[in-house]
Amino acid sequence: MDLIEQIREAFQEVRQAHLAEGMEAYMKNRFRFLGVRAPERKEVLRFIFPQVKSLSEDQYWDLLNQLWEEDYREYQHLACDILHKRPTRMWKESDWGNLRYFLASKQWWETIDSLATNPLGAYLKRFPEKREEVIEELLASDSFWMWRCTLIFQLKYKRDTDLHLLEDLIERLKNEQEFFIQKAIGWSLRQVSSWNAKWVLDQVDYHQLQGLAKREAIRKIEF
Repeated sequence: MDLIEQIREAFQEVRQAHLAEGMEAYMKNRFRFLGVRAPERKEVLRFIFPQVKSLSEDQYWDLLNQLWEEDYREYQHLACDILHKRPTRMWKESDWGNLRYFLASKQWWETIDSLATNPLGAYLKRFPEKREEVIEELLASDSFWMWRCTLIFQLKYKRDTDLHLLEDLIERLKNEQEFFIQKAIGWSLRQVSSWNAKWVLDQVDYHQLQGLAKREAIRKIEF
C-alpha cells in the first residue's frame, strides 16, 4: 500500500469524529478536522516513520507535499511532526524552497510556530550564511505570519541566540499592532530572559514596548 494511503487508513482507525467540530471551532473554522488527537497522531507517526526514513530525498518531499495538500488539518500537523524529526545534518541549502512553501501556505499559528521554531530554526543554524537572505525574504512578504517567523526561529537557540539580530527585528516590527507580532516580540524576549534578564529589560525600555509585548517579555523576570 502507498504510504499516503497507509496514513489515511491509520487516521481513519484512530479518529474520533465527535471531536472534529470542537477542533474546528478552536481553529476559528479555518480548517476541517478528522478528529485525530495529538497522542493518536504521534502513534501514527511512530508507525509510519521507519518507512519515512527509508525514502529518497525526492520521495520524502513528495510525501510532505501530499500531506500538505490534504483537506484535513491533521495531515499538515503530521507533516510538521515529520519535519521536526529531520536530523540537522540532513538539511540541504536547496531545501529552503520546500520549507518556504509550507510556511507560506495554509497559515495559522500552530503550523507557523511549529515550522519556525524547529525546521526553520534548524535550517538557519546549519546554514547561517542564508540567514540574512531568508529573513529579508520573509519580511518582504505581505503576510504577518512570515514576519512572525523571523522573531521566533531562534527560540530554541538559547545562549546561541543572536541578540543583535533579535534587537534589529524588534526595532523593525515593534510598531506592527497585529496580536501575533506583539506576542512574538514578547515571546522571543521571554526566552532570553531566562539567561539575560537585564538585556531583556533594557530592550523593553529602549524600544518602549507596551501592552502584550511587554507583559510577555517580563513575565518570568523576578523583580
